[in-house]
Amino acid sequence: MLQYVLAFVILLGPLIFVHEFGHFLFAKLFNVRVDTFSMGFGPKIYRRKKGETEYCLSAIPLGGYVKLLGQDPNEEVPKDQEHRMLSKQEPWKRFLVFMAGPLFNFLFAVVIFGTILLVGEPHVASIVERVTPGSQAYQAGFRSSDLITAVGSRVVNKFDEVQDIVSESSGKELVFRVKRKDGFHELRAIPRPTSGFSVYGEVTEVGRIDGLFAFGRYTAIGVSDPRSPAAKAELKTGDEIVTFNGAPVKSFEALSERVDEELSKTGDSKKGTVFTFGVVPHAIAYWQFDRRPSPIQAATREVKLPARKLGELGIYSSELFVASAVKGSPAEAVGLLPGDRLVALDDYALPSFNDLRDQVQAAGEKSGKFVLRFERLGKILSREITPTANEVKDALGRDIKQYLIGVYPLFAPSEPQTFVERSFNPLTITVEAWSRALDLTSKTIISLKKLITRQVSMGTLGGPLLIGKLAGDSLGRGLAHFLKMMALISISLAVFNILPVPILDGGHIFLLLVEVVRGKPISVRQSEVVQQLGLTLILLLLVVVMFNDISRVGLPAIRRMFE
Repeated sequence: MLQYVLAFVILLGPLIFVHEFGHFLFAKLFNVRVDTFSMGFGPKIYRRKKGETEYCLSAIPLGGYVKLLGQDPNEEVPKDQEHRMLSKQEPWKRFLVFMAGPLFNFLFAVVIFGTILLVGEPHVASIVERVTPGSQAYQAGFRSSDLITAVGSRVVNKFDEVQDIVSESSGKELVFRVKRKDGFHELRAIPRPTSGFSVYGEVTEVGRIDGLFAFGRYTAIGVSDPRSPAAKAELKTGDEIVTFNGAPVKSFEALSERVDEELSKTGDSKKGTVFTFGVVPHAIAYWQFDRRPSPIQAATREVKLPARKLGELGIYSSELFVASAVKGSPAEAVGLLPGDRLVALDDYALPSFNDLRDQVQAAGEKSGKFVLRFERLGKILSREITPTANEVKDALGRDIKQYLIGVYPLFAPSEPQTFVERSFNPLTITVEAWSRALDLTSKTIISLKKLITRQVSMGTLGGPLLIGKLAGDSLGRGLAHFLKMMALISISLAVFNILPVPILDGGHIFLLLVEVVRGKPISVRQSEVVQQLGLTLILLLLVVVMFNDISRVGLPAIRRMFE
């Protein structure tokens, strides 16, 4: 909880300061008197007067303000100070004072993107860590450890780039250039149309290649047959394999690949050949679904087994082994126990936990029940299960039914291969930073337009709670992720503040334009009505975002506290 609060303050504080400093600086440049510079709203908890300006820290850290001379219509202004009122300035000067806040938020985002490029930005490499057997990706020829170097005519080195191209190419054949140990290969696949979300948050058709993953499975193993060579060597479910024949392995895919390579050299029936596995014993409870354990560097024991395929030795990835069943769930009701290996759902052999989840959902929607087959102590058992239907909200806030059986897998993903992208060339940094800021601004404006035209649901909006959650999550993932979130919020603040809504900077600019067209400002009474209208709109928006925040962040957090 404290992490999220601190992250919220660290993220929002600089953005508020930069915005208000823009107004402050241009007011000072044009000799407009600045009476107050406040970080936050509400009661002032700290104040200090320096010169003619009072600098304050206020209790509510959700914004800030700069009070300029003459902004309060009931304020008495001395004759000798009237020339320093904002309303007495030429229209172009007032425009710059109003525009300076959003402008500084945009420029701050440019600086943030430049900083990210300078300190280095981690990316997941375009390496296929896992291909699910029998999947579309497998049938297209993809294999674990493939390095995707190009898709069509586009050169790629990040997995995000591959995913973006696939998403944009629903139903269109793509040619993938992949690099393997034996050279380059060309693979062809047609992304299957599926319902998803565009970059703007609208429901749309996107492309997907099933079974293609940027991360593999950790080297935690499962052993379900007590008669297997692995069990006889005292390997058990939950143990971790960290080396194979003396060399480290970082994923179950890498382990399988190394075993297959050795078998191709020695022949899988050659007598006397043994494999040596470096093992770290663990209980099943060591592996928890909501955290990634610290990597183990050294094995605590060595296990020698005949040179055979992992499945023939009785060694499986722990992915489809049960870690625990939720109390009162269908899984508990049919007697699933920790260590059981999930084998099939009806007649469908399960290649991964993702497939189990998809099949449970499909079976729940179709018939409401299915037969689950699982292995326990070397015997295949069958149980008919009726999954529970839970009402949940999707990413757009819509109510949908999610079918679950209440089982936690003994699954831990392996770390994907990453690289750090950085530059020390000032020209490259400048061009790239401006390009990213302009691209993000364009996407934010388009998102706003789609929101107004109801192409995107109001359920996608978020407020302080969502910002705090995103800030805390991004801070936990590293400095570059946190800075990217800060740049996104800074651009969003800039765009939001130039909306032609009274009390916002854009509203002041709109009224200034009206004044220029009319040749005179609107009356005090008209100004009060307009300000009240703007305040009403902002309050309505605040109600919407707070409702979304409570639904998506607040209530789930409360439920987790009592689970």
